[in-house]
Amino acid sequence: MAQGKVDAVVVGADRVVANGDTANKIGTFSHAVAAAAHGVPFFVAAPTTTLDAALATGEEIEIEQRPSEEVTHFKGQRVVVEGIHVWNPCFDVTPGRLVEGIITEEGVVPRESGSGSHKVAQFMAARHAAQKAAANGSAANAAAAPHATSSVSALDAAGVVAFLAARPDLAVRVGPPGSEGSWNVKEVGDGNINFVYIVTGASGGVCLKQALPFVRCVGEGWPLSQDRARIEAEALQLQHKLCPQDTPEVYLFEPSSAIIVMELLGSPATILRHAIVKGATFPHVGR
Repeated sequence: MAQGKVDAVVVGADRVVANGDTANKIGTFSHAVAAAAHGVPFFVAAPTTTLDAALATGEEIEIEQRPSEEVTHFKGQRVVVEGIHVWNPCFDVTPGRLVEGIITEEGVVPRESGSGSHKVAQFMAARHAAQKAAANGSAANAAAAPHATSSVSALDAAGVVAFLAARPDLAVRVGPPGSEGSWNVKEVGDGNINFVYIVTGASGGVCLKQALPFVRCVGEGWPLSQDRARIEAEALQLQHKLCPQDTPEVYLFEPSSAIIVMELLGSPATILRHAIVKGATFPHVGR
């Protein structure tokens, strides 16, 4: 950059909130600051599935702390003295004022010259309106071939609650009738392929998983067959039959929305990816 050999910087994103603040891998903020110091435009390229207009600013983004052993240990052996404290966040947050524009498969969300922020909510609202208009147009012409990505709408937290509440046999596993407002909904997917929600309430909880017709972290330009949800549901049903103590029971598989609702396993069950990151070993997992 100092030598004038960089024309622009383009990075990805794990989440972009309403004002353009962007959460991404550690070091993104540093690149943005360096780019600003050298007058180099800095862009975020991300699919619309990463835009989260429900959060006003980056201060509302929950940043996971990675295990300190990633820094203090190598191959299971401590390489620093005892007592060293570690701060090891997964992401940093780049302020929207440093982002020239947010590039998506639907267009670019520019930075506003006055406020220095981005109108992500307005961009998403316009996108939804266009999708609705297109869907209405498709319905008027039943003979037309359906678009590969128009068959499923991704559920957000409110949509998950509504989906479960509309099915009393599932809702009762989370809480008594009328308790939907107190349910806790947390999205725990890694952001790459599917949406995975853990929903808990007074009566317990369930896990809801939705398969989109495309790669979530890329967008509609990389289509995926939703039949993978059927295959996963059938595999879980067989595994539960063979090993019910360690496999969640499938309560519902809905092909039209590619949604699986399954039993929420408690301790000692854990998310394998998280456990491996923390250095846990599972000698029998290959079996």
